[in-house]
Amino acid sequence: MSMQHGLVPLDATHDGPIELSRPNFNDVDAAFRGHSLGTLLFSWAILGTTSIRPLVQNCEAVLDYSKRFLGTRTVEFAIKHTMFRHFCVEDNPMALENAIDGLRARGVNSILDYAKEADLSDSSVSHGEAMEQTFNEFLRTMDVVKSLDDDGFTAIKVTALAKPEFLQKSSQLLNFVYSKFAEEDVDGAGTIPRSAFMRVFKNNFHYGPNMWSCDPLQDVLDLPVGTPVNYRRWCKNLPIVDLKNLQDVADVHFDEGDIVEAQDLQRRMFALGERAADKGVRLLVDAEQTYFQRTMDQLAFQMQQRYNRGGAYVYQTYQLYLKNSDKELEWELREASEKGFKLGAKIVRGAYMDSERALAESKGLPSPIHDTKEDTDQNFNRCLDSLLREVGRGTSSVFIASHSQASIEHALDRMKEFNIPRASSDVFFGQLKGMADHLTFTLGQHGYRVAKLVPYGKVTDVMPFLIRRAQENSAILSRSSEERELIMRAFTRRLCSL
Repeated sequence: MSMQHGLVPLDATHDGPIELSRPNFNDVDAAFRGHSLGTLLFSWAILGTTSIRPLVQNCEAVLDYSKRFLGTRTVEFAIKHTMFRHFCVEDNPMALENAIDGLRARGVNSILDYAKEADLSDSSVSHGEAMEQTFNEFLRTMDVVKSLDDDGFTAIKVTALAKPEFLQKSSQLLNFVYSKFAEEDVDGAGTIPRSAFMRVFKNNFHYGPNMWSCDPLQDVLDLPVGTPVNYRRWCKNLPIVDLKNLQDVADVHFDEGDIVEAQDLQRRMFALGERAADKGVRLLVDAEQTYFQRTMDQLAFQMQQRYNRGGAYVYQTYQLYLKNSDKELEWELREASEKGFKLGAKIVRGAYMDSERALAESKGLPSPIHDTKEDTDQNFNRCLDSLLREVGRGTSSVFIASHSQASIEHALDRMKEFNIPRASSDVFFGQLKGMADHLTFTLGQHGYRVAKLVPYGKVTDVMPFLIRRAQENSAILSRSSEERELIMRAFTRRLCSL
């Protein structure tokens, strides 16, 4: 079922690929060529409904009210044939194959996203069993991707593989470790004298036989006398299970349950990375709220060091509305270059702006989010430029997850400037299923690598995911008027040509 990825002619009578200096994303006849009149009208209506922000933000209450008066089966039937049909795919082989083949026929790859969220209220299934079931489904998803789409992706959420409480605690402890070493870094170089490193280590960690998963001091002690210690590298490679060796110096500490949770999460994440590299499937590790993120970044970076040797198989997500995201990315790009692995970076603006600002305000802390949209846009473009420059040098691979036409056009211009072929396997664009079709299919028609996020599962299982994703992306959905205008223009032109 493999299909050669290439340029899709915009004119069915044309004998070869059509080359344009830059795709015209406003050419509705080309962009929506594969959409029927019914599909266009359906898409216009769904996007119009989801653009009503108060409805999206209160959709759980609306659904509960509707179920009481109309019945659960009626409401689920309505959801299945409206929102679910537009944004998701059912979990059966025929539906998945049809969805993936339909996209590939238009030069678009797929990102399969198992959308069932763990039901921790189900007393018949323990928390560990629920996480293990999700882990096994992620493994199966990679097998499905490999069988249906050679250039496909799998997306995973780490909160589906570990307790949120554990992720928050481990992230807090990692932030504590980083901060203690950073206190000695007077010039911000990321290195400190060995004497300072040893002092911080002894003041904060227990050290003894069989306590650590590997000797944490071997590389430090092997350094020539006078050589500073790259403490950021040391912290970045610290196994999360070894947080158990912290002394009682932080506000929180690991208990026996946390140690088991850390061991299980490490096992699951590294097994997923190994499967991705073995299968040749790209694995996107999604980002979430900042109070979870340090642990997720730690694991994703360690996975990349281990499995991104023969290519980019594991991609870490960078939320570029965060003020420190550019510095983190620049450091990790240098580290990948020095260590000889390919950095896989999925870049997004971010989906938790309101909640992150509210949390920071409630704690009396500065907001981690850029103050203005313009600041975020500039940071996005700067980071994108850095990544594409490294793609040109063969040291990184970038997945540009954006619904912004301006950002995509910026990326296309930089690809041309850095002499990156449009069909490069190290530059992918991505949008959500059911949104920004004029961007996705136009890119696919012009030979760029582009993919749609395809959430899948049973309707009842996917409902919590669908609600949460709609609320996370409510700002994007509420700004869909331009997209709906393009859809209606395509519908009108098609209707008038009959």
